[in-house]
Amino acid sequence: MAIIKCPKCGRQISDKGSICPGCMTPLSDLFAKKTAPQLAQKSLTTAAGMYEYCKLNNLGCGTSKSWDLKHLQLIADALSPDEKVLTVFLGLHNYTSPSQHDMTFAYAITNKRFILAQKKMIGSVFQTISLDNVNDVTLNKSFLKGIVTVDTIKETFNVKTANTKSAECMYNAIHSALEKAKGSASGSSNATQGNMTAQLSELKNLLNAGLITARDYEAKKKQILGL
Repeated sequence: MAIIKCPKCGRQISDKGSICPGCMTPLSDLFAKKTAPQLAQKSLTTAAGMYEYCKLNNLGCGTSKSWDLKHLQLIADALSPDEKVLTVFLGLHNYTSPSQHDMTFAYAITNKRFILAQKKMIGSVFQTISLDNVNDVTLNKSFLKGIVTVDTIKETFNVKTANTKSAECMYNAIHSALEKAKGSASGSSNATQGNMTAQLSELKNLLNAGLITARDYEAKKKQILGL
């Protein structure tokens, strides 16, 4: 056993413990190895990165790169610091026929919401949909075109791509992103509950071992429970 210094609060602690009694932070979090950020995910924080992601993954494009970047910039500007883009794509919005659609939109699915955005000559369109309100996503293919239909509680819209292969890629990317978002929300809730239980258990062990007072125990317990 060795005595080490907690990098968060500076308290001297045992390297065999599971939690710092000073700041109640698990040692696994204090000394976790830092990993290099994933290049694909890092690029999805900028319009340029999102555009390249779409090109590389065959996830649609508009008639002009400059306008595609303007649409995507609306999404990049709206992201919150803790928001993670899971996929992004481009296509003709509300497509019903070659002459009936709302032109090119940029779309993104994050860990928080479904985003639709379009930059106009004057003004812009920006809409968000709760992930819980997405009912279904379907793929419709014909010889010359591919359409992805997104059904939500309030509306249903078609996204037209350049070809059937791009539509397939878009359909798969959307489903994968929605599954990741739901899994992340569930995993985060379970991890938080499990971490709280571990902290309370370790706190009780510290009290029983006489390493903290009953007063400290009650104070830390309330802090963990958020009381």
